[in-house]
Amino acid sequence: MNESVEISVIVPIHGVGKYLENCILSLVKQDFKLRYEVILLSDKCNDNSDEIIDKYVALYPDLLRKYSVDFGNLSFTRNFGLAKARGKNICFFDGDDSCKSDYLSTLYNLLDDECDVGVCSYYLNYSGKYKKTFQSFFQHNKKVEGNKAIKIMVKDFAIRGYVWNKIYKAKLLRDILFLDNSLYIEDVLFNCEVFKKANKINISNKRCYYYTIRDDSIIGSETFSKSYQIFENSIKEMSKILSGKEFVNTINNYVFSRKMVLKNMITKKDNKKFCKEKINSLNYYKR
Repeated sequence: MNESVEISVIVPIHGVGKYLENCILSLVKQDFKLRYEVILLSDKCNDNSDEIIDKYVALYPDLLRKYSVDFGNLSFTRNFGLAKARGKNICFFDGDDSCKSDYLSTLYNLLDDECDVGVCSYYLNYSGKYKKTFQSFFQHNKKVEGNKAIKIMVKDFAIRGYVWNKIYKAKLLRDILFLDNSLYIEDVLFNCEVFKKANKINISNKRCYYYTIRDDSIIGSETFSKSYQIFENSIKEMSKILSGKEFVNTINNYVFSRKMVLKNMITKKDNKKFCKEKINSLNYYKR
């Protein structure tokens, strides 16, 4: 088939059989009129995910592509998907999430000659109960330059660090890969690299994505200790990526925002003195 692929949707899959059918169905029922592909990456699946994938690949062979990988690592699986993607534009999707039928068309329409990345808003899905995110209330429909987008992202409001609510021009992602996801902040670091290269980012407050909150997910199982480690990793790695005087305030703002989040996470079960010491230790990364 000579018809060009406008969008490649990369979907890493591991242990999400309970949610996978709903995920795939939401992607095959898009109202997007141009050609797109969905790359389903089975990574050490230990449930019925492979059966579900094979079922729908057989039903939609022109739309769905399956690859079996053996990474056991979200970042490496996404990188594999990038290598296989044929689309002019790239979207990332989580195998336990779903979206509205206008997810792809909404994101695609945010791209133009000056905008290399599009961002939409989302709902949090708590067992079928959808809630608007606090951060999404701060969003406005606007275009911002790449460097400014990084500063907005680290404030964690109008642009969040996730990759699944964004679309990227594929040419922008050349030579950019996800770092090992054991850091837990591979999305943020990836977006920092992308935004540095981007001309403009187009932000929409339209909600098109449903992010599933699971008890065993990072968000669903957040504790002070786990969040502190995630934030320290992110600050440390961002300090390496964002060099130069123009990014001093960006790092400082990020340290400040992460400290505020951690302060609000302290519970009665936590040692308050220990927590405050850990929070203050993040000042080490300020410039």
